[in-house]
Amino acid sequence: MDQEKIGKFIARIRKEKELTQEQLAEKLGVDRTTVSKWERGINSPDISLIQPLCTELGITITQFINGDLTDKDKKHDYNEIDFIEYYNKKNKKKLLKTFLLAIIVFVLVSIFAIFIIKYNSYNVYNINKSGDDIQVRGYFIENHNRQILIINNISYRGLYAGTDKDIFAKKITLELISDGKVTTKIGYENETEKSLDELLQNASLCLDENGINLNNIYLRIYTDGDKHEFSINLSI
Repeated sequence: MDQEKIGKFIARIRKEKELTQEQLAEKLGVDRTTVSKWERGINSPDISLIQPLCTELGITITQFINGDLTDKDKKHDYNEIDFIEYYNKKNKKKLLKTFLLAIIVFVLVSIFAIFIIKYNSYNVYNINKSGDDIQVRGYFIENHNRQILIINNISYRGLYAGTDKDIFAKKITLELISDGKVTTKIGYENETEKSLDELLQNASLCLDENGINLNNIYLRIYTDGDKHEFSINLSI
């Protein structure tokens, strides 16, 4: 990811939304200087703030990662911020002063960069799974001390979708099941019956906890009274 590009993108969208740095900071529970550092490309938002930040700015996580308003995946690595290169460019003039100073700075920068990459960078994985006529898209984001699973796009593509034989319901329930245990459960209810695909359009899930087993995780979807049930393997 291009940290400086993302910072400029955050600043541009914030201004388009007619928000001050103070107002955005208040909505996210941080101080103004934190937002300022994001926009200047000094720091990246904590992974726990990515979804709330995107919501406040009215953008998708893909747009945030790309640093522009397109949703197309870029042909570069999202998974790690190259802090070593960034730091070396920033301090290039200082490194050229003397050979001895250059050696000292190089050692210090290397140690600092390894620490920053290990503890502050985050990896982003795309989720695109299908099963039981259900298509699921989302993201898995992690760093050294936190993992977040976000499901933000679910659709039904059954044989009779869009016809009078479609599945209709007033309520749907979504469950994330990891290692056989329900970790997250949320329900969506409507006053009148709607097609399953219409109900799923507003459905999303977020699992924010450590120790998510990506080798054994499922999304279970069922309608009123378990009339219809779907199970999608989300394992990466």
